[in-house]
Amino acid sequence: MPRSALPSSSPHSSRARRAAASLVGATLAYAVVVVTGCASAPPKGPPGATAELGASAKRWAAVVPPNEFVEFFKGTFHRLGVTVTDTGEQFTVVHTGNGFAFEPGQAQVDWTVPLQTENIARLVDRTADGELDDGDAYAIMAVMFTPVTKQILQHPATKNDALRRLSGVEDVIHVILLDPAGKDGVSHTLSYKGDAWEVTPGLTGTPQRVFRVTAVQAREYQARAFAAAQVDDINAWTAFASWYKEWREGVSKKTG
Repeated sequence: MPRSALPSSSPHSSRARRAAASLVGATLAYAVVVVTGCASAPPKGPPGATAELGASAKRWAAVVPPNEFVEFFKGTFHRLGVTVTDTGEQFTVVHTGNGFAFEPGQAQVDWTVPLQTENIARLVDRTADGELDDGDAYAIMAVMFTPVTKQILQHPATKNDALRRLSGVEDVIHVILLDPAGKDGVSHTLSYKGDAWEVTPGLTGTPQRVFRVTAVQAREYQARAFAAAQVDDINAWTAFASWYKEWREGVSKKTG
C-alpha cells in the first residue's frame, strides 16, 4: 500500500527530476486523503502471537459480505492488517477479489489500522441489510482516515525537502472528510516541520490548502494511487500525478 531519491546530474537528469517530482507528488497527494492501499510501503505490523483467529476476526469472518462492500474495497488493498486496540488481537483481512479471507497475525500487509471491538461490531451490523449506503462508506473512511495518512507520511520521500519543493506541496494542509449530509466530519492537519510531517487530528494552524472530500471521492483516489503503486514505474506515477492535479481542483482550495 516506490522509492525515490533526488536525481544526480546526467544526460537524463531533466526527465529524472520530472519523474521524481511526479513520484513525491503522488506520494504526498495520496497522504492527503484516506488510502488503505499505498504509494509507499508502510511499516509492517508485528506477527500476531496467536495461531488462530480471535473473537473479533471470527465475528467478522462469519459474515457473508454484500457485493457492494467487496467492490468498495476492491483495488484499494490486498492485505490489510488490523489491530484490535482494546483486546490486543491482531489479524489480516485479505481481499480475494470476490470476498474477504481472514488470517491470524499480520504478515506482508499493505497497511495496518487500529480498530476497537465496537468498530468491528458496527461494521458487521452495517453489512446486515446487504447494501452500502453513504453512511456506511463514511463510517468506514472515518475510522481509517487519519491512521493511514500517518503511515504514508513516514516514507522518506515525503520528507525530502528538495522533492517537496519541486512538487509544490504546501507546508500546512487541512483535510476534511464530508459526512453524508455534506457537512464537515472527521478531519486532520498535515504540517511539515523541520524534516518531518506531523499528522494531527482536527484542524490546527493556518492552512495553505484545504481539502473537502466525500468517502466515495476518497475511495476513488485510493484505488488510483494503489494501482499506480502496483505498477510502480515512471509512466504509472506520471499518469497518476496528471490525474491528481485535475482531481485536486474539484476537491480542494488553495488558501495561501
